[in-house]
Amino acid sequence: DHGHHKEDHGHHKEGHSHQEGEKAEPAACGHDHDHTGHDHGHGHGKGHHEKQTEKSSHDHGHGHDHASKHKTDADPNVAPFGGNWDSEVGVDATATAGALPEDATMSKDDESTFPPLYAESAGEDYEKASDAKMAAGGFKSDGDWEKALSSYTEAVLAAPPSALLYANRADSLLRLERPSAAIRDCDAALSHNPDSAKAMRVRGKAHRALGNWDRALSDLSGSQAIDYDDSGATEENLKFVKAKVAEATAEKTKKRNESEEKLRKRAAEIKKAQEEAAKEEAERAQESAMPEMPGMPGMGGGMPGMPGMGGGMPGMGGG
Repeated sequence: DHGHHKEDHGHHKEGHSHQEGEKAEPAACGHDHDHTGHDHGHGHGKGHHEKQTEKSSHDHGHGHDHASKHKTDADPNVAPFGGNWDSEVGVDATATAGALPEDATMSKDDESTFPPLYAESAGEDYEKASDAKMAAGGFKSDGDWEKALSSYTEAVLAAPPSALLYANRADSLLRLERPSAAIRDCDAALSHNPDSAKAMRVRGKAHRALGNWDRALSDLSGSQAIDYDDSGATEENLKFVKAKVAEATAEKTKKRNESEEKLRKRAAEIKKAQEEAAKEEAERAQESAMPEMPGMPGMGGGMPGMPGMGGGMPGMGGG
């Protein structure tokens, strides 16, 4: 944080401890998380189903084909695997509820574990708050983030906290891999001072750890615009996050194009089916409109006999 004293304005009683200042921080390290999938087998018991005739099996499958055809013909939005084209359930769907995005390094922490915020009923013991902040600064220098968190929380509860105090506690929370609580404290800090570069930077790092690439990009870029971190750590995080945002954008574009192609194919199939149905209907109507041809009347009797040819051919005398 590069010495933004304006983040502490309005809290002159709180004391001015240099331990609250932010040193250049290294990039957050990555952690591998193993998420084991679960296979759900569905057994099908044997029994009287094995004795069903081949004909009944064929009829059963044939009935499903007709039902599916009738359903899709009736509703052009029906997708072949259930749902509709706007929200199709794909056969290769792999997303699971609560799964971390690829390249995320931390899991969400439960809200019930968040440290308390300041309450107005707690009073205004600025001397106690100052002592606690000094102690927290010492623990921070020693890398003892648990004790630093405890002292920062003591300072928060003793008197109305500044944006910087909340940001420092958020930094401790993030280092203890509690990114959701860190984001909550940064939100509190930024509600006090929307220009708190440290709160914005810590929140950006927390979003990066959770795989919230768009939010991470917004916060990290904003913090650099307010107070540039020349240590290189923030720029390294920004470079990574920008690549992930570009990757996600490309994937969304690909999926949108695939969805549009499916819609075009489906529309063509429906149009063809409708044209064929109309053609068949016209042929049936034409057949029913044709009058029945009457049968040919029977030809009574045979061919009239040729009259006998009396006498010989004229001019032909007897021998």
